[in-house]
Amino acid sequence: FVIKMLRREAESDEFGNFEYLGGEEDFHEHLVISDRLAINLKGSIDRIDRISPEWSDSPVIRIVDYKTGSDDVAVPSIGSLFDINDSKRSKVLLQLMLYCNAYSAKHGHEGVIVPFVYRLKTLSTDPFEYMTIKGEPIHDYRTHLYSDETHDSIGLNELFLSELDRVLYPLFDPETPISQTKNA
Repeated sequence: FVIKMLRREAESDEFGNFEYLGGEEDFHEHLVISDRLAINLKGSIDRIDRISPEWSDSPVIRIVDYKTGSDDVAVPSIGSLFDINDSKRSKVLLQLMLYCNAYSAKHGHEGVIVPFVYRLKTLSTDPFEYMTIKGEPIHDYRTHLYSDETHDSIGLNELFLSELDRVLYPLFDPETPISQTKNA
């Protein structure tokens, strides 16, 4: 399997030029979500590469998560990641956004970081694809500009952290009663 994957990467113009930096990298980071909320996050990143894509003048970091299911790389909106009533919401971009933030915090990396998924079930047949939001490829989790009916051109990570704060803060607020979700 690994050899097949590496061959496919090597044959790809966009994804063939990479330097493997590490795999199964553990992290335990203190992430500042907002001025009122910080969390401790612990996890393991499946793979970290340095790539030289055509769209960048300098190498960038690629955070890769391997998925055995049929996780969709296309996400309709940031708000959809936090919709607790949507059982089909994209959990993989939520996970990768957290991984990108953790990697940046752990390594002090301020450069470009690309969230990326390898769907193992379809790796031998489907092309490699960037995660997309509203049909646009995400080339950097921080600077990718996002706009919708309530946000006018905001950085993707800035909006992600704002939505994460909106969802998590009430869990830590002693004045907010906790209620069970409909899907529980």
